[in-house]
Amino acid sequence: TTEIYTLSLHDALPISAELSSLKRETIERNKDCLERFAACEKRYEKAMDKVVEALKKVSSPNAEVLEAAGEVVGPMAETFLSDLDVLINVMTAKMRDEAKHYHALNVAVLSMMLAKEMGLDKAAIEEVGIGSLFHDVGKGRIPIQRFSKGNMITMNKVLKEYYMEHPKIGAKMLAAVPGFPPSAQMLVLQHHELLDGTGFPGRIQGAAVTPGARIAAVANVYDRLCNSKDGAPVRTPHEAMKALYKKRGPLDPKAVTMFIRKLGVYPPGSLVELSNTMQGMVVSANIRDSLRPSVKVHHPDIPKREALIIDLTIETELTVVKALRPDDLAPDVLQYLNPGKQVSFYVDAAPRA
Repeated sequence: TTEIYTLSLHDALPISAELSSLKRETIERNKDCLERFAACEKRYEKAMDKVVEALKKVSSPNAEVLEAAGEVVGPMAETFLSDLDVLINVMTAKMRDEAKHYHALNVAVLSMMLAKEMGLDKAAIEEVGIGSLFHDVGKGRIPIQRFSKGNMITMNKVLKEYYMEHPKIGAKMLAAVPGFPPSAQMLVLQHHELLDGTGFPGRIQGAAVTPGARIAAVANVYDRLCNSKDGAPVRTPHEAMKALYKKRGPLDPKAVTMFIRKLGVYPPGSLVELSNTMQGMVVSANIRDSLRPSVKVHHPDIPKREALIIDLTIETELTVVKALRPDDLAPDVLQYLNPGKQVSFYVDAAPRA
């Protein structure tokens, strides 16, 4: 009789050419992996609700601002400092109206990851997370009178001026929040400053740029590359990582190196082909071994809701052979993998094997 591996209580799949070489542990773990990812997405949605709440509260500064932010970054700091394997997951949560909420949480997650790897303690990691969560809070705060008698040229000039000023505006707003950490406020003020002095708003350079601001700058650039706007070309996470490396000059070199090392050459959201010819999407970066992420793969015999997740730290015979773009995939494969137009990240932990 033909041997089968059971993927769920309802579906049993015959071994295909691609599945026959996979370890039994991979098949048996799949249900747990899917359940863990589903639970992580629920936590992500709750965290996003807190992000929206915190950003709204800044307009009327009080202690609730910091409390809402702490409910987002506190658990993540605990996770990064835990004894568990820490994973950066790509989320496919329902899109909200404003991309700024995704960007705020993305930069916070990625900045806290980088802060941990650069040796910051728990209190400092949380402060980096809080500052990163509010780094763009000064955007869009333009007095209406500046537009009242302006033509389009004047309006564009005003928008550019206020964009260059948004770190100052944000830092000033947060200074009114009771107990807001000074280091987090400085991160907001300096997150667009560059080591060579070409940044803004203060054009400061070198040692004057604080560690938190250096960390947030890297995370901010990467997320903007992944989630481009204003007609900029759309990049896959793999392409965004290559672009970050090319733009590394005025950024903190240690921060860039550690960021790439931890998210890997194929960050979450990257479309890839494995050495067994299966196509898939990287769903989590393994911080212990960045070259061996977990990949959700397409298989015509496996229902989409039970898609097989291959952990390359278990399947040591498999490797990523190349990165793909969405237009490299057949329409049915693309629909199955469902890479989001908005790449969003969250942190999760799994017990070590």
